Amino acid sequence: MEAILPVFIAILLAETGGRTQARGHDLQLRFNAAKAILAALGLTTLASLLIAGIGGAIVAGMISFDARSLLAGLALVLAGVPMVRPARPPREVNANSAFGAGLKGFAPLQFGDASQFIVFAMAARTGQIAFAVGAGVAATMIAVSLPVIMGRNWPGGFPLALSRRIAAVLLITSGCWMIVAALRLI
Repeated sequence: MEAILPVFIAILLAETGGRTQARGHDLQLRFNAAKAILAALGLTTLASLLIAGIGGAIVAGMISFDARSLLAGLALVLAGVPMVRPARPPREVNANSAFGAGLKGFAPLQFGDASQFIVFAMAARTGQIAFAVGAGVAATMIAVSLPVIMGRNWPGGFPLALSRRIAAVLLITSGCWMIVAALRLI
């Protein structure tokens, strides 16, 4: 249970205004098929985060708790730093169906992204693979569901760029705090 809330909040912040949200919004505008887009997102997210969780569990037995805490802090910092700048728009995806375009579009964004590193690090830190993966999938689905469901109204009056920068500051600050605590400087 120790992994659920930190992973959920960290990934929700890391996905704010990012390329995965932009991809979901772009696909919804193009295909208008929210269920197929979210199904593709769920499949790619589950695959990506399951690999991360298993990798984290393997690493958990190899390093000390302080090293695992340092890894988790580093994951948060590395998730927040790129968020200071505006997100690059995702590349165009060619496919005949919303599900196929979703698979082709979300897979490159899911493997090797900040969310995967956060789940890896938190699964390593806590040893709770299922909770870390479940919280990560839930947070990603919620973050991307908003632009998909809202369609043309996204982001509306919501200050997405400002929210992205605030999320970056929160992630970087939390990560630095974990790093300092892991190094026992406080």
